Amino acid sequence: MSISSPVVSSCTAVIRLNASKGEGQMRRFRIALIAIIAAAAGSLFLPGQASATVYPETWLPDSGLHTYCFTGGFSSSIDPGTGTYAMNILDSTTDMTISNLGACSANTTDVWWWSLDLAGTIRGQAECIFWSGSVCDSADVRIDFAQIDIGDNDIADRDKTSVHEIGHTIGLGHHSPGEHNCAMISGEIPSLDIQWRRYHAHDISHINAQF
Repeated sequence: MSISSPVVSSCTAVIRLNASKGEGQMRRFRIALIAIIAAAAGSLFLPGQASATVYPETWLPDSGLHTYCFTGGFSSSIDPGTGTYAMNILDSTTDMTISNLGACSANTTDVWWWSLDLAGTIRGQAECIFWSGSVCDSADVRIDFAQIDIGDNDIADRDKTSVHEIGHTIGLGHHSPGEHNCAMISGEIPSLDIQWRRYHAHDISHINAQF
């Protein structure tokens, strides 16, 4: 199992806390790619025609089974249900499957969910923590609820952000509205239309072909 980082975007050194032993113990140090949603207040996204995108744009998970866990901070956060929502969207709209492993303890769990106070206007982050070659064994998804809730439509916006971050863990990158009108646009949710909390059909075709 490798913790080396691909040279794709800005990288940073971070720490994962083992929630099953208390979120102040058993630190895991690692350097890896961070995929960030930087929200621009008041940004508007207008419909556009979809165009082809490459895949993967970030990294691929180790299999079509996406296991996940909630850290203690996420479980006790204002809306842990948004993590469940995002995982269920993955399970119900693609050929991938999910498994909730409960409390976080294993470094092989595909996604660890966190509720954190992120820097600046960052709403969410996805980062691969452990690699096997070019495949991601374990990733973090970090949600900043306070930052998301600055705008309107808070519950829908939390779900959009969570679906977006899980998208990064399965190979999807940021999309402009001119490419795909879906959850993979950056920033605040443009409206309550369900398309902003779903993956685009083009992305789903890539995912299903892979898994």
